[in-house]
Amino acid sequence: MFRSINGGKCKSLGITALHMKLRAAGGNCKKTPGPGAQSALRFSPFVD
Repeated sequence: MFRSINGGKCKSLGITALHMKLRAAGGNCKKTPGPGAQSALRFSPFVD
């Protein structure tokens, strides 16, 4: 769903900021997100 929304449509609706939460594995695993989390944010269509 996130990829189907383009930045132009959000700007026309007046959306200027977007808060995203990333989840890690949790439990007994590492609590930090993996290396794919940073690239997922960079792929965001809202970045100019």
